[in-house]
Amino acid sequence: EAQNNNYIYCNRNFCGKLYVNSKYQMILIIRTYQKQLKPYFYRTIQEATLKKLLFILLICFVVSCQKQEKATMAFYYWKTIFKLSQLEKTTLNKNHIKKIYLRYFDVAINPKTNQPFPVGVIHFEDTTAGFTIGPVVYIKNDVMLNSSIDVNGLVSKISKLIGQINNKKNISVQEIQIDCDWTLASKDKYLHFINEFKKTN
Repeated sequence: EAQNNNYIYCNRNFCGKLYVNSKYQMILIIRTYQKQLKPYFYRTIQEATLKKLLFILLICFVVSCQKQEKATMAFYYWKTIFKLSQLEKTTLNKNHIKKIYLRYFDVAINPKTNQPFPVGVIHFEDTTAGFTIGPVVYIKNDVMLNSSIDVNGLVSKISKLIGQINNKKNISVQEIQIDCDWTLASKDKYLHFINEFKKTN
């Protein structure tokens, strides 16, 4: 016979009662019977209680499956000359920083030739040993607004200069960041540039 907050299950081998205590722990009590009984099952746990149990089990499953990813901190260095001050070195060491995004150069329009050219190419007065370097190139929006710009040629020139800086300082990179304050007017050309740059790098 069914009882509140309990399941009762019987088959030909045993008869058992499953109930939920105040801590939502499911406990099964089995009693054996010699006579054959037809299988039957009474659902008597209240709907709200069952929903709570399912919710708790779901939360436990999700939490157990999630991978704990450790956040990686990095600094941006936006100076033309790479030379870490004592304060900068202390800050990097104190925060266990192993990655620095270095601004390699800007790209602007030469007013005389109306063509893009590198501005403020970085110079190194300090070693980058011990750090993972991520080159950053800032492209001024007027470059992308210039109707005479050859996108593929621009990709080639920027990639070549980045490679020259890396080779000169024996820097191995895993990623390159391109920064540009693009507008709706320059959006299409900038996205085209990014797609072509990805193919090359």
